[in-house]
Formats: sequence, structure tokens, C-alpha cells
Amino acid sequence: MPAAKPPAHGRSMRLLPQHLLPVLLLLLAACAPQAPQGADELRDHARGMNLLLVVLDAANAEHFSFMGYERATTPNIDRLAAEGVVFRSAWSQASATPLSMYSMMTSRYPILSADEFVETGELAAVIPPTLPTLASWASQRYDARGAFVANRWMREELGFHHGWSSFEKIYDQVPLTDLPVPANLVTDSFASWLDGNPGSPWLAWLHYLEPHDPYTPPEPWASRFDPSVRGFTDGTSESLGPWREEIPGDDLRRNTIALYDGNLAFADAEFGRVVQDLKERGEWDRTIVVLTSDHGEAFWEHGVRGHGLHVYEEFVHVPLIVRVPGLAPRSVEGAVELVDLVPTLLDLADVFVPVGSAAGQSLVEVLTGESRPSDIAFARNHRNGFIEVGVRRGPLKYHAMLQEKRVELYNLDADPAEQHNLIPMDEPLRGDLRTLAIGMQDLVDQWIEGGNGTGDGFDPALTGADSLDADTIEALRAIGYFGN
Repeated sequence: MPAAKPPAHGRSMRLLPQHLLPVLLLLLAACAPQAPQGADELRDHARGMNLLLVVLDAANAEHFSFMGYERATTPNIDRLAAEGVVFRSAWSQASATPLSMYSMMTSRYPILSADEFVETGELAAVIPPTLPTLASWASQRYDARGAFVANRWMREELGFHHGWSSFEKIYDQVPLTDLPVPANLVTDSFASWLDGNPGSPWLAWLHYLEPHDPYTPPEPWASRFDPSVRGFTDGTSESLGPWREEIPGDDLRRNTIALYDGNLAFADAEFGRVVQDLKERGEWDRTIVVLTSDHGEAFWEHGVRGHGLHVYEEFVHVPLIVRVPGLAPRSVEGAVELVDLVPTLLDLADVFVPVGSAAGQSLVEVLTGESRPSDIAFARNHRNGFIEVGVRRGPLKYHAMLQEKRVELYNLDADPAEQHNLIPMDEPLRGDLRTLAIGMQDLVDQWIEGGNGTGDGFDPALTGADSLDADTIEALRAIGYFGN
């Protein structure tokens, strides 16, 4: 370590008298920008900032290190969490991409229909051009609105392009025979778009395919957590496909999770590139960032791998961080829903949303700590001809399998893995348990009767993949859809 330089001009250095230190600290504090203290101050503070929505695909909340995971999967996202508001019990409204992203972008629930059977076995809700979305509402404040999507479900045929001034289908940059769509293409396309839109403010949606199946990140992420998994990425080991609904041996299960975690670490590294780029452009301190996922990912906790089939926590519990520059970080325990994102972002952006136009509610007062979330959340599954609905109220989680007329009830505080159903299978319900079950079923019934959650009676068409071209169907099949 080099020696310290002597004081300039030979003068002795003088220390500030100790009794003046508190005065100096007060003066420095007065000069520093003050963090917004309430919801109205936060709205004033946030007005005119950029909005960045980052969606990781099939990201199980329990695999993020800031959520307590044992592996260091997400160091860059951890830093975002340290600066933002972390919602520890965020729920996706559906356990697979098409219905979940419909809900996220429109703030409407994925409606239930008694006649949902479609030949393809995959459901989606079409967003018509007349239905307001995050992007179309935000056009009141943002001329530059860019979407950069790597999941082939995000298609014009399903209406996901509505409202965006630029809708970049990153998946079109990759041949159908060369899957998956690597995360760096999303990051690079976003950076190029920023080059062409140097003015502020802007709205951007980055939808990475990672850590979604097929769990094939490049090195060094592929073998980061288990060097023995290289065979899965070079084609010399057996495919994971046959093990979607069968439980494999311990070694294969361990390798699968290590690959998934490596894929998540790859996505995290790309998010780190986004942050660094925004800092170098001088945009970071005027950019509101929301990071979440469209749904979770199961690893045989209830007998299956992947997503879509059920509404257990591994399917619908997603990460959610909201970072507003200058807002004090905090952790929120109560349940929130992804339909709340559109009202929250538009509230921060000072965009008017008519009452009854959204099923979700603004979380701005939750961000500042002035109020608590409703602690009620709903979700549904995504599988053809088999509807499963979940509702959470506080620590209680209720599953209703509508066709089977079967229900399950869990206390997530005592049983976070949902392994001990409180409702006996062959005995009548009695006493407090019966009262609880009736109350939770009432919530399910109200949710179903409420349709999209806005009360406007507008029910967009549920569709299958019949409208998609054959190449798209084959590409989606390669990442686990259509029963493969």
C-alpha cells in the first residue's frame, strides 16, 4: 500500500472539532435528496421516470438467493432486492405463460369457462385491440414503449403487441432448430433500442425465456452448480422430457435442479448487464424497475416437473421486486397478485385508469408502508379440460379441483410445502374446519362469478393454439408444451 501523501504546501491537516460533527451531518442531510415519505410524495417523486418491467420465464421464487435459497443464483437481482420493495408472497394468476401474461398485461383475471376443451390442449386468452393494456394506457405519458420478448407465446395472433410502439419478437432471431432463445439477445436488443430512443421517459418490457425448460444455459452457467451436468447440454445424456410426470432417481433430479439454477444464474447475469448499461447511460437513477416471473416451476414436489398443471406454491409463487429510486427498501409479507402491477405502474406514472377498468389494485401505499396488502390472492391452472383454482387468504391456501369436485386446504405457515391436506378425504367436515372450508369455497365461487374481475362483462375468447402456425407449435413443443 503506498504511503499517504503529505499535506499540500506543508500545512498541517486539521481535524474538525468534535462538537461540530453533528452540525455538519445535519447540513449534509439537508442537502441530500429526501426519500419520499408517503404515497402522494412518491407519486410526485416518480412522475416522469422510466418504467422497466423485467419478466423471467418459469422462475420459481424459492430458487432466488434473496428469498433464502441456499445457492447464490441471483447476485445481481439480490442487489436490486436490497434497493427495492420485496413482495415475499406474490402470486401469478395462472400457472403457465399465455393466461398469466394476459392477466399481467391487462390487469384482468384469466376467466373460467365450463367449455374450455380445445384440441391442442393449451389455453390462451386473446387480447383484442379494444382492450386496454399496460402499453396502451401508458401511451398517455410515454411515446417510446418497447417490448422485447423471447417466449413464442407472446405473439401478435394473441394480441400481445397491442399498445407497444416497438414490439420485438426476439424468438424470430433464432432458428426453430436452435432452441432456446438466449437471454443475451433480449439484453442486446433492448440496448439497441435505447440507442435509438435517447430521450426520456420510456416504458420497456423485457421478457427473458430463461430459466424456462430446456435448461441449457451456456458455460460457465451450465456447470456452475454441478460440473457433472455437462452431458445434458452437449446431448450425451438422456433427455429430461420423459420425466415431466414421472419422478426420476435422485441423481437425475439433482442434475435437473442444478441446470435450472444455472439457467437462472444466466438470466441474472443478463439482468446485471441491463443495470450496468442503464448506469453508464445515466438512466439508472431515473428508472423504476419491476422484476417478476409469469409463473413458477415445479421439481416433483407434487409428482410433476414444469408448470401449468396445478396451483401449488411451486407453480404460482413468483418473485416480485419494485425498485423506485430514492424509496426506502422494505419487505412485504402479505399476499399480492400480478394483476396489481398495471395499476401500480400507472399510478406511479400519473396515468389515469377509470374505476372498474382493472381487477388489480395499486400497491403504491403498500410501497411506502402506509397500508398492507389485501392478503387475498387467486390463481388457476392451465391444463386442458381440468380446471383447478387456488385461493390464498392469509396463511390459508385452498385448492378446488372443479371437475373432480375435490378440495384441499393447507396452512402455509405450518406447511409451506403443502404436504398435509387439512380436509379429510373420507370424513364429513365438522366444526371450525367446516366453517373455514365453506368460507374459502365462497371466495372461489365469487371469483368465478366475477369473471375477469372488472365487472364490465367483457370476456375475451379463450382459444387454443389452433391459430398458431405449425412452426410455432413445434417450437413451443420443444420447450415443453402440447404434452411433450
